[in-house]
Amino acid sequence: MAPVRLTVRYLAAIDKWETVKPYQIAGRVTPGHSKDNIELDDNVVDIYDVKDLPEQPKLSTFGFKWIKRPFIESLKDTESINRRVRDLKELVKDRLGAKAMYTYQQQVCGAPRILGAHLADTRASS
Repeated sequence: MAPVRLTVRYLAAIDKWETVKPYQIAGRVTPGHSKDNIELDDNVVDIYDVKDLPEQPKLSTFGFKWIKRPFIESLKDTESINRRVRDLKELVKDRLGAKAMYTYQQQVCGAPRILGAHLADTRASS
C-alpha cells in the first residue's frame, strides 16, 4: 500500500528547551498563567501501514514493535477497559522483560472502539 503524506506537528527544535522545559497543563491554572509553552513545527512525513512492511518493526531499529493481540473485551464499560489495560501491561512485561508497567494515560475512541494506552516500563530504573 502506498504511503499517506501528512503534515505532522512536532515540538520545535529550539534553544529555549535547553533552559525551559516544554509543558502543558490539562487542569485549571491561576489567572495570567499560561496552560502551555509549547512551540510546534510542521513536518511533512510519509505514513506507512506497518502491516505492509517487508520487515516487522523491532524496538532496536524502529523504536517500537508491532504486536497483534486479539481480545474479546468490548471496551464498553470501566471493568472491560481495566481488564484490557491489565492484559496489555502483562503482554508488554512478558515481551520486554520489564518488572513492572505503569499506565500514565488511557483513552478509548472510535468505532470500532480502540484502546490506546501510554505505558512505561521500569527496566532503566530497576
